[in-house]
Amino acid sequence: MPRLGGDGRCEDDSDYNSSDEEFQSPDDQWSHVGKKSIETMLVTPFTRAESKVWFKELQQGGNWYERYCCWLWYNRLKAFRAEKLKKE
Repeated sequence: MPRLGGDGRCEDDSDYNSSDEEFQSPDDQWSHVGKKSIETMLVTPFTRAESKVWFKELQQGGNWYERYCCWLWYNRLKAFRAEKLKKE
């Protein structure tokens, strides 16, 4: 069954172009999250040596679930970096 675009035209119509449609953006309620740390990171980035020392000296606190979530994302980003960006 053919699907209708936002203006009611059928997507199988040769005149239909999905690029002509305007879709609403997702809610921006979380767009501010991390803004301060991102700005700081971009303005005064660590050197590679500084970041290695900083990482080695980290002490992780919080309950088991907070630590789990941190390591979950660390492992995900590490795998993404290794597989997709081809960096170790």
